[in-house]
Amino acid sequence: DAANEMYRDSMIADETWDDLSDRYDMHQMISIAATASRYRKVSMTLNAFGVQPLPDDERFPILEGY
Repeated sequence: DAANEMYRDSMIADETWDDLSDRYDMHQMISIAATASRYRKVSMTLNAFGVQPLPDDERFPILEGY
C-alpha cells in the first residue's frame, strides 16, 4: 500500500504509516519510502529522456487504475 500511495498521491497516508509501524521499526519504514521514491525517480528520468525497452526485454503486466 505504501508504494502505491507514493506513486498515486506522492505521500503515505497516516493510516498506512500506522500499519507499517506494527511490523517495521522507524529505520525500516524510512527505507521503504526511500526505496519506492528511488524507483519513481529512475522511471521519471527514463521517461523524460524517452528511453524505450529493447524489443526482447521482458515486459511487466499493465496495471489499471494508475
